[in-house]
Amino acid sequence: MSTLPELVKETKLMLGLLTDKPVLLQEDLLSRPPLRFLHDLISNVVKNTGYPAGLLDSADSDSKSVKSWDKRKKVDFCQRLIDCTTFALEDLGQPETFEVTPPMV
Repeated sequence: MSTLPELVKETKLMLGLLTDKPVLLQEDLLSRPPLRFLHDLISNVVKNTGYPAGLLDSADSDSKSVKSWDKRKKVDFCQRLIDCTTFALEDLGQPETFEVTPPMV
């Protein structure tokens, strides 16, 4: 099992290939990301790669609206990210179990 600093470094390298905004890859933000940061990062990856298509619907695409989301909407967004990541890893033959739940994010 890797340590958090090792995971953050690995995540930074991988996401650096998928985003055109290096400012989104600050280690302090990657260590414990706020929801708005996650939204901005995912939006940028979708814009640059088209993946994961359909994760953000039109109501979710405006990052300014994140501030007004209620707890249920925030949890739903986080759960969709967790599910998408789980499915992607399974497709790659790397099934992982996550020790993260939306309220933790």
